[in-house]
Amino acid sequence: MEENFMLTLSRTNVPHLAPLEVSPSLLLARFGRGCATSRCDATCCALGVLVDVQQHAQILAHADIVRGVMDPEQDHDPGHWFAEELLADVDCPSGHGMSTRVEGNRCVFLNRAGRCVLQMATSALGRGGIDLKPFFCTLFPIIIDRGVLMLDPSVRGPATCCAQCPDGELTVLDVCSAELHHALGCAGVEDLRRLMSRRPSEAASRTA
Repeated sequence: MEENFMLTLSRTNVPHLAPLEVSPSLLLARFGRGCATSRCDATCCALGVLVDVQQHAQILAHADIVRGVMDPEQDHDPGHWFAEELLADVDCPSGHGMSTRVEGNRCVFLNRAGRCVLQMATSALGRGGIDLKPFFCTLFPIIIDRGVLMLDPSVRGPATCCAQCPDGELTVLDVCSAELHHALGCAGVEDLRRLMSRRPSEAASRTA
């Protein structure tokens, strides 16, 4: 008897969502040759992001470091960095998050060169175990939506970054390896690889 085809992963870096459901469309996604998220032009960063309340507190605790790597014209007041409303969200480890503010059609943490100052501040800290860049930013264009791992359907990135190409040669494992390792860890990525290679036709039938 054949093993049931389950689109779920139990070994991930998001234990609060275990088992993590996987969208069949993620397994079937294709990208053109040369596509790589390292070629991101920060187009999608304009929308801001939801930050878990625990990471929100960590960012504010290191506000001096963050301000130190900001451009002069960026808002240096930590009181202006996040929306005031606390949002319930099952995808956040704590169950709640706060959105970064958007000013001038860009996230407050995005500098004029299109770089995330939270990522720059993490490098400036030089301390392992502290990552100020929001989890969902590092994950993008992979997202977790109500416990389902998928590609963001509204992605606006260029074809050289993360735009899908129906006849492309590359899979999400080729293009989003770093992002998938961020969400799943090495063991989870290997489980996803087996899931993709085992029964792709069954995954396709789930999207119909």
